[in-house]
Amino acid sequence: MLWFLPILLMAASFALPVGFGHVRAAINGQEFTIYIARNPLQWMRGFQGRRVSAGEAMLFEFPREAERSFWMLGTLTPLDIVFLDEDFHITSLHANARPSLNPFKTYSGRGKYVLELRGGVAEKLNLSAGERLSLSGPLAE
Repeated sequence: MLWFLPILLMAASFALPVGFGHVRAAINGQEFTIYIARNPLQWMRGFQGRRVSAGEAMLFEFPREAERSFWMLGTLTPLDIVFLDEDFHITSLHANARPSLNPFKTYSGRGKYVLELRGGVAEKLNLSAGERLSLSGPLAE
């Protein structure tokens, strides 16, 4: 009976202003505009409802490392979902996660941070589990 709850939450999130902060920074030497999601409303909204270019990323910052699950409900572009520990080591990576209308289809991993990139970008950056993400710019500080 509660299957519709995720859809209602997503619809409500579009009605509220989110106000993502963003920085210009490099990931493994490639420049990105990185949007920062630091609160529950931003975590829920993510890249829902918009197309993501190859030069954009979103970094979800959580208070502590834990198991995390991400859905693709309302997302318009396939995404690479990269789970990172507190030292930015990649704990797991889901390449080309496809947009879905199924609120029960999730991508899970352990992390304090989760980085979303346009689908296929992680492969171009040679990202893989166990590696430490190389950051430069404001995020590296």
